[in-house]
Amino acid sequence: IVSGSGFFFTNIDIRNAKENAIVIRPGDGDVALYGWFTNVLADTSGSTGIQISPGPSGIVYSMTFVDCWASTNGAHGVVVEPGSGTVDGLEFIGQRCYDNQQNGMVIIGGKNISILGGQFSGNSKAAADTYNGIVVAAGVSEFKIQNTRCGPASGRGSGQAIGIQVVTGASDNYM
Repeated sequence: IVSGSGFFFTNIDIRNAKENAIVIRPGDGDVALYGWFTNVLADTSGSTGIQISPGPSGIVYSMTFVDCWASTNGAHGVVVEPGSGTVDGLEFIGQRCYDNQQNGMVIIGGKNISILGGQFSGNSKAAADTYNGIVVAAGVSEFKIQNTRCGPASGRGSGQAIGIQVVTGASDNYM
């Protein structure tokens, strides 16, 4: 997605993408807003399952992911990386991130990001006890992680280093 609004994606299975399976990347000055992803699977891509990374001054507002899957990817399950763009208002409800080579989800920047329910388990396949279920980096503000399983679950062991890592410098305004 490079620009526009009012996106509805339902019951889609994306497997074996060479790079990232789903990319939301509005370019310089472009806006992508009001997107709903329901039962969307981003599985076994060469890199990241779901990549949200606007270009310089690009904007991503109000995207909701319900019962989505980002698993068995060559890097991370989900990455939110605004760079010099803006990400504000993401919801991940019932997200599943299993068996990724690196982290289940990495939030490098943005604000008003919610992870409600879901499971982040069996990640760090590239190197045991190195990567995590969820990582929230310095500079992320106003986020919440609630009712989420980030450890052994659904037949997966404890190969992740940490279930949830909140890096020093992330906002004090989180739940």
